Parts: sequence; structure tokens; C-alpha cells
Amino acid sequence: MPRGCLSVQTPVSFLAVYVLVSCVILARVASQSQTALASAEYPGKMDTRIMNMLAALCFNILCLFIRANYRTIELSDGWNGRIINTEVYFNVLDSAIVVLAMYTLNFAHPGPWS
Repeated sequence: MPRGCLSVQTPVSFLAVYVLVSCVILARVASQSQTALASAEYPGKMDTRIMNMLAALCFNILCLFIRANYRTIELSDGWNGRIINTEVYFNVLDSAIVVLAMYTLNFAHPGPWS
């Protein structure tokens, strides 16, 4: 396996750990009693803006995993492989995925639009 594949798979493993920890935290927040969630003083109240942001984060994680899989396949042939030298694959599976993830977070941000 070329060194480039390892440089892509290491951050993906940390992203997988982040996803697992996030799922544990979300499960704990969701299991809170309904009276605590209904009170206005509860700081972790899940309204529609927060739920939209969580959906956007899930979409971003999916985009990052797709990009990481593409980069791993791309670098599996080394620096002179067919996939790494094809610009269309790079534009669609790398650049467009990152731009899509970036705009998704911009539009799904739960803060006020001023």
C-alpha cells in the first residue's frame, strides 16, 4: 500500500471516532426526560434549527467519507495511476464534494441570519 493511502486513512479513522462519540452524546441528550427537554431553561433543547444542523453534519460526514474513499482508491495506484491523472474524477469526486459540504454547513447554520 502506498504511503499516500495511509495519509488519507489516518484522518478517516479519527473521523470515525468522532462520529462514534457524537452518536453517544446525541443518544444521551435524546434520552433525557421529556420534562427537562420541555423546559425553557434546558440549554440543550433540540429545536428545528439544531436538528437541521445535525442533518447537515451527517451529510457532511457522508461527503467526507466519499471523498476519503475516492482519495484512497486514487492513491492505491501510486502517483502515476490512471485515476490520479484524470482531472474529471478529481473535479467531481474531490472538489465538488468539498464545495457541497461547505455550502451545506453555511446554509444549515442554526445562527440568526442578519
